[in-house]
Amino acid sequence: MTEPTPADVFADGIAGLGVYAGVVRFDLVTVSTSETDDHNRPAVARRQRVLMPVEGFVRSVEVMRAMIDKLNEAGLVARRPDPSRPDPSPNAGD
Repeated sequence: MTEPTPADVFADGIAGLGVYAGVVRFDLVTVSTSETDDHNRPAVARRQRVLMPVEGFVRSVEVMRAMIDKLNEAGLVARRPDPSRPDPSPNAGD
């Protein structure tokens, strides 16, 4: 028996990340091109909720980190410095 092809899902980002009863829950959101919020920024709308066990979430984050590394190496994204870590460069603090 052939499995049905799952529908593609588009999201501009995630919101509402939390854990309850051993399940990580987060909402996939999109940004409106026509509606704005109270601060005149594009409105964000919840489109779908993802639920996964903690272990599956941790594995997923590892896969996403590997993709970020590849995107960084390709010059498609730049890593943001972690403000909680000191700058290891020799001229830091000069």
